[in-house]
Amino acid sequence: MEFLVAIGTGIVSKLGEMLMDPVTSQFKHLIHYEKNINKMKNELNNLKDRKGAIEGMVDADRRNGRHIAPNVEHWLYQVDNVVENELHKVYDDELVNKNKKCLNGLCPNLVFRYSLSKKAGKMAQDLVSLKEQKFEFISYPAPLPTLGSTFTEGIKSFASRDSIMTEVVEKLKGDELHRISLCGMGGVGKTTLVKELIKILEADKAFDEISMAIVSQVPDYRKIQGQIGDTLGLKLDKETLQGRASQLLERLNKINKVLLVLDDVWTELDFELIGLPSNGHCQKGSKILFTSRNEDVCHRMRSQRNFTIPVLSKEEAWDLFRDTVGGHVVDKAEIHNIAQEVANECRGLPIAIVTIAKALGNKEKHVWEDALDQLRKSSLISFSDMQEYSIYSCIELSYNFLGNEEAKFLLLLCCLFPEDFDIPIEVLLRYGVGLGLFKDLGALWKARNRVHTLVDTLKKRFLLLDSNEEECVKMHDVVRDTVVTIASKEEHGFAVKYDAGQIGSKEFTWHHSAISLVFDEIKTHPKSLQCPNLRLLQIFLKRREPISENFFHNMSKLMVFGISNLCIPSMSSPFRSLNNLCTLRLEDCQVGDISVICNELRKLEVLSFAHSNIKELPVEIGKLCLLRLLDLTECNELDQISPGVLASLSNLEELYLRVRNFHWEEKNSILADLKSLSHQLKVLEISITGIHIFPKDLEFKNLVKFWIYVRDPTTLSHGFVRRGYLHPNILKVNSVYHKDIKENVAIQQLLKKSEILNLVNVKQLENVLYELDEEVIVSAQFGQFKRDMPCQEFHLYSSMLWQLE
Repeated sequence: MEFLVAIGTGIVSKLGEMLMDPVTSQFKHLIHYEKNINKMKNELNNLKDRKGAIEGMVDADRRNGRHIAPNVEHWLYQVDNVVENELHKVYDDELVNKNKKCLNGLCPNLVFRYSLSKKAGKMAQDLVSLKEQKFEFISYPAPLPTLGSTFTEGIKSFASRDSIMTEVVEKLKGDELHRISLCGMGGVGKTTLVKELIKILEADKAFDEISMAIVSQVPDYRKIQGQIGDTLGLKLDKETLQGRASQLLERLNKINKVLLVLDDVWTELDFELIGLPSNGHCQKGSKILFTSRNEDVCHRMRSQRNFTIPVLSKEEAWDLFRDTVGGHVVDKAEIHNIAQEVANECRGLPIAIVTIAKALGNKEKHVWEDALDQLRKSSLISFSDMQEYSIYSCIELSYNFLGNEEAKFLLLLCCLFPEDFDIPIEVLLRYGVGLGLFKDLGALWKARNRVHTLVDTLKKRFLLLDSNEEECVKMHDVVRDTVVTIASKEEHGFAVKYDAGQIGSKEFTWHHSAISLVFDEIKTHPKSLQCPNLRLLQIFLKRREPISENFFHNMSKLMVFGISNLCIPSMSSPFRSLNNLCTLRLEDCQVGDISVICNELRKLEVLSFAHSNIKELPVEIGKLCLLRLLDLTECNELDQISPGVLASLSNLEELYLRVRNFHWEEKNSILADLKSLSHQLKVLEISITGIHIFPKDLEFKNLVKFWIYVRDPTTLSHGFVRRGYLHPNILKVNSVYHKDIKENVAIQQLLKKSEILNLVNVKQLENVLYELDEEVIVSAQFGQFKRDMPCQEFHLYSSMLWQLE
């Protein structure tokens, strides 16, 4: 009996313990209600901070064109879902609980309080789990776009093209032919056709890789290699052509099926020097397709099948013309018949059709009639003899219809550059200023805006083309040749370009007002270069070597002189008679003592030594009292600027002083000069070592554009730099304290005008950000901010931030 009582007592005791555990747990939820709620809120804040940091990195990577990892995207979605949905339910329940009482109305509702505490505890655990989730990487590089995706929309379908395209695609997909060419006259649409072929082949997945390079009249093998390498995602880092060719050939041999497109081939190419198979065949399944204006070149390149691209038929030409102008214009009763005749005069050349159609646009009837009269002047010439002239007459008409003399002048300046050249718009500005254009605009930065506006106009008229280089344009070779012909017809024609091969050791007399000379190398020098009417001279060398002083004699009217990649050991003799010079560009040059040019060239307004080897800016520079722009960009051997020289330049508007290795700590006099200039400068680029270099009372009230890099003295890199002369205002400050920024008047002024603010290792960063503007809201811990200032980008690279991360 006692045994049974003992057993019963044990069972009851055990049951009591089992019943007490859940009761205790329930009481814990009630007792720790406030603790659970507060823990959930704290963990929510922690998660939001982590989310803000991740979003900052995601936004930065997206701006740099990188793809965000899917697990990161999913994590951000989960966080948003928890915050927007789950937490709202808990908060809503908490609000209800505060207003809900038990039956007597005096105590909280314990059941509801228990449930809410339990939910909060569970939610806190979920928030911690989300916050502590790790990522191997936030983003990854975007895959290379397909070549076809970089082209504009497809071409209009024409019967004369469709059959050719069908057969070319068939031959490229087959195994019989390995080299195929498309030939035809300039402007017939070979390049456009090739681009459409590439799109078709990419859609059909006919090749593993497709690469394209533009060759042009004078093949630049290094550039051809670079274009092919870029489309294949290959970085060519060898110095010699042969080394780069080996890299390229090795890469191509690893691709099973590849199509190489060489566009605009004028002469037989050395495939081995480029890095292409030179035995007449690629490996099985791989092909070479090239275009040329010369059928003989196609044969010399061992083309196995040559497709000739004809001009458009009369019906096709009218369809293209009508689509380009717009049916609402050409279908007008008073315009229709004239428009058809104008289209006929274009002789089926697509480039001529599009060019003249854009030129006429919404013009009145009398303009159309005048255009037809001008085109008919060449109608008596037989079609075969007139084909090239037809292009000329159409583009001449487009040129005449510009209606803006400044735009015409700018187009002529573009003709001075080699074919397929990336023409810097800034050089067009500096040449124009030197020739006396834009005087009505006053400041140079206003003239720069005008030049870019004119370039946009010319691009819309298809007389200039976009370039892949920042703030550069290209010129279609047909347009360029035509405009050169137009200029050469005029007496003392403005823009005429000569290849340097036309210059021998004999005496030359030219009456043109602008000449551009391009040398592969200088083998002979003329005894004399007589240019009594020359106002602009431009000289390019592909490799740096000395040039005879005879080039510069008898040019007393010269106003613009641009030299690239030359060696000029003695500066005195060449510039002695150039006392009318207003713009001088000695860029990428090796020069001697430059003090002598300042004694002779008192009319200079624009002076550039960019990327040249000058070591000293002598005191004589101060004599250039009319100088408005001084460019010393990347003159990295510059070690001395004479005291007072900058202060003497009373008309200086723009100063470019991005120079590496310059010992600012020893140049207090230069900083004093800069202070005296500060009120008149409108554009400034400067790289200095340390914020303490700036005088504390220096002011930049009148700056319109600036790119200022206050860098760490221990580094040579400027870091984040401008990509062009219209690039947003940059202020980069590296390794300083908040008080240094606060005490510097110039930096404070620049902060308010900055469009890209790059702060690196700034101590007490949060104080800087709070003081930028009253509307700034900053989370100093993670770099989150909002602002109403004009700043377009904001870069935070702080050691403090990385430690917290």
